[in-house]
Amino acid sequence: MSSTHRSRIGILLNILEAINKRDYAIITEIIREANIPHERLLPILERLIERGYIRYIKRDNRRYYMLTPDGYRLMQELRRLKHLIEDLGLSL
Repeated sequence: MSSTHRSRIGILLNILEAINKRDYAIITEIIREANIPHERLLPILERLIERGYIRYIKRDNRRYYMLTPDGYRLMQELRRLKHLIEDLGLSL
């Protein structure tokens, strides 16, 4: 029986990819694209900001999130890891 739950790495990759799809992603777009609830997403975004993987600008009372160069590199590395794991017949 295979699990339908994503790993934390899979969730992180989904969030980074959702942000990367746009120049500036608002939280609603990230929630929808990454399929993650708001209350679960916020602490992850804060950790990514603290570690320098994403940043945001505030405009019209909204936060617009974007990847930093380090965030883009992290996303690329997670993609590579995902492919390696899938090549072994496992899921992320």
